Amino acid sequence: MAKKALILGLNIDNYTCRSSVAHAETYLNNRVVNDVQMVFLDTLNEAERDPDIGNYLENVDLSVISDSEILPLINADSKTRKRDVEDATFVRLFLKRIRESGKTVCILAESEESAGWFREYLLDINGAVTLSEPLVVNTEAEDFNWEKVVNEVNSRNVGVVISLLDIVYNKDLMNGYKGQLSIEVFWGIGNHYRRLGRSSGVLGGIRKALFKKFIYRRANKYN
Repeated sequence: MAKKALILGLNIDNYTCRSSVAHAETYLNNRVVNDVQMVFLDTLNEAERDPDIGNYLENVDLSVISDSEILPLINADSKTRKRDVEDATFVRLFLKRIRESGKTVCILAESEESAGWFREYLLDINGAVTLSEPLVVNTEAEDFNWEKVVNEVNSRNVGVVISLLDIVYNKDLMNGYKGQLSIEVFWGIGNHYRRLGRSSGVLGGIRKALFKKFIYRRANKYN
């Protein structure tokens, strides 16, 4: 039975880093698409404002707590778990498993800049991982549609897609087109990907502090 934590009225997975990796590793050999979503403070804020996002998060195959500020909300802020989250240990270990499985990774992003940054980040973690050309999409374009995205992904013959799109777009893609994708894992990191490299900067730190205050206030109301 899945281990869950209740945060802001949402039931999300509450596994340790290594348990999350063990779950995610099994998806690499599945014949269906498995949806792994990383959860940051910003993600909780979006889910709190949009019930559809909250419902989506509760039903993904695996949600991974990826912000150490969330841990005190579920009484899970041990030194080991906090260090694992802050060091993005899940990313490092799961990427190693992906490389060992021989799967190719495609980065899905909204800009060349974000795709390039994340490509260098992945190669810095594990230079042996196999990456396809990134897929850059403009979700605001008049001719944008998910069918084109699905076709582009499938044409790359990859096993894993890492999405840097906002979670609302991950939700739309997975809810509407999951069964059409010829991949094993859809790994949603969202547009908070720079947190993994601890490079959010001063403005990012201020923004995170504001979200922390908001989330904690909301959590106290739920409790």
